[in-house]
Amino acid sequence: MRIRFRRAALAVLGAALLAAAAPLPAGAAPGRPAAPAPERGYELTIDPRGYLGPNGSVRLSGTYRCVKGGAVGLTFISSTLEQGDQQRGIGGTAADCDGKMHRWTNTDSAAWLVGEAYTPGKAQVKATILRLSMESGLPLPDVLTAERQGVQLVSGTGS
Repeated sequence: MRIRFRRAALAVLGAALLAAAAPLPAGAAPGRPAAPAPERGYELTIDPRGYLGPNGSVRLSGTYRCVKGGAVGLTFISSTLEQGDQQRGIGGTAADCDGKMHRWTNTDSAAWLVGEAYTPGKAQVKATILRLSMESGLPLPDVLTAERQGVQLVSGTGS
């Protein structure tokens, strides 16, 4: 059981890293929100404010909707935070694809970012609904939709 969880966790991490490194959709540019044509039934938003905890933690959030039965396989909301020359994947949330609107929140303790910390101010967030597809026999990321938006990072937990 513990090995399965470890393998699943590694697969999710790998998928999130691949999604974060994926090129921007056509028509998108750094600093300008992308307007990808989402697959039918998929919606994704990014809240305009992200939070920086006193211990260097980061919290990003928004909303999503994915169609019931539309995403077969493990489906996640991944996010990447960019500020200056820093770009990091910030957590991942398992998605509930039941056709209803849900909130997502991704966090990262950032304690491992020795010498690199985000600061209050402007930043960019890329959020992605991705499914781990097993069609090839290996868990590979299948991006269902993605959004990119400028956010304001503020100190605090936002709760």
